[in-house]
Amino acid sequence: MKIQFVAKFSKDLRKIKDQKLLSEIKTVVNECKLAQTLDDIKNLKKLKGYQGFYRIKI
Repeated sequence: MKIQFVAKFSKDLRKIKDQKLLSEIKTVVNECKLAQTLDDIKNLKKLKGYQGFYRIKI
């Protein structure tokens, strides 16, 4: 699956010091890359007002 992140996402990641949280984020990103459909991704929610934009709550 093709995934894209806004530039702010990488900046926000650099600010996170909690290694456990960074590990969880890495796991979720890998899960997204391996997913064949959107239904395969846990905790995924479509953003209202945007077509093709989703969020994942960790």
